[in-house]
Amino acid sequence: MTYDWDFYDMTKSVQYRPSAGAFSTARDQNRSFWLNGQVDSGSSIQTTNLESSTSIFQPGLIVINHDDQTARNISTDALVGKTPRTRGRTQWCVGLGTNGILLLIGGNHKSISDTVDRGVGDLVPMDRVHVFDVSSIYDERVSTGGTWYEQPVTGDIPERRVDFCVMKASAADLSSFNM
Repeated sequence: MTYDWDFYDMTKSVQYRPSAGAFSTARDQNRSFWLNGQVDSGSSIQTTNLESSTSIFQPGLIVINHDDQTARNISTDALVGKTPRTRGRTQWCVGLGTNGILLLIGGNHKSISDTVDRGVGDLVPMDRVHVFDVSSIYDERVSTGGTWYEQPVTGDIPERRVDFCVMKASAADLSSFNM
């Protein structure tokens, strides 16, 4: 069995393709999500002219629709303000809410005006998880940024970190999740 690569032109929604963002796929909705990230000299062919010490953290949640091959970049100001995240993780949870939720944990963040110290920022505490209500991007009454919530975490909470693994275990009835 062989597969062909597909290419979606996202440049109307995202000028430069960021790296180091958090991502998840909602297969039940044919959607993928890319949160924040950074642009540096290795992010794409268009950014190779940036100095090696330059790193620009990018705001926004890119929502990719696999059905019509479009992308939308929605605001994450309500979540991160002017300090986008990189190198954190998201986890997709189907069955919660109308269209599922996206969980965000960890990573680092820094001001979008800080372009030096490539990839460096302040580590995000792991004692809280941010929850994105995916149905909010379909609701015309909600602002373009969707709806984010913050939830405290219980149990054995890891130290602040970046580039970590995260897995989710669901109860059979999808009533609870462990990460």
